[in-house]
Amino acid sequence: MQLEKIILKNLLRNEKYARKTLPFLIEDYFQNEEKIIFTEIKNFILKYNNLPTYDAIYIELDSLHGLTQDQVNKIKNDLKEIQNDAIDTNMDWLVSSTENFCQERAIYNAIMKSINIINNTEKNLTKGSIPKLLSDALSVSFDPNVGHDYFENADDSSPPTDKGSTTLYLVKSNFRVTW
Repeated sequence: MQLEKIILKNLLRNEKYARKTLPFLIEDYFQNEEKIIFTEIKNFILKYNNLPTYDAIYIELDSLHGLTQDQVNKIKNDLKEIQNDAIDTNMDWLVSSTENFCQERAIYNAIMKSINIINNTEKNLTKGSIPKLLSDALSVSFDPNVGHDYFENADDSSPPTDKGSTTLYLVKSNFRVTW
């Protein structure tokens, strides 16, 4: 089974996984029918604060407009494949693989958008926005603890060991700490 389908399966079955990864997953990381399934799962979770059942997804799919019958059949076949997969996936591996998937898709999407900018097919962005696109893509991470909160994590750091003192100035609050 493809990683995308494993992600979708666990978004439907594993609440702990869904709550941990859904804030980082975006529709643009998925393609074609998997994108539609992901969108329906995400919308359901955001609306009802609960995991959807397969029946709920089937019903939502029937109410979507603009899909061809072939797309609907493919989506329903994908859902049946996901539903019939009874193998449990190791949570640590799954989260790590999902993070790698998000990073790779973010980079791919940024590169493709950059190519469109260079080819002048992306009308809303200029060439000056390419570095930010790539920087944002390279910074995709599931780690919520980026940086250091000097007040909340004060015990995590020890004073410098070099001679003299180190002064930290927090300009906005005029607060000064000297070691």
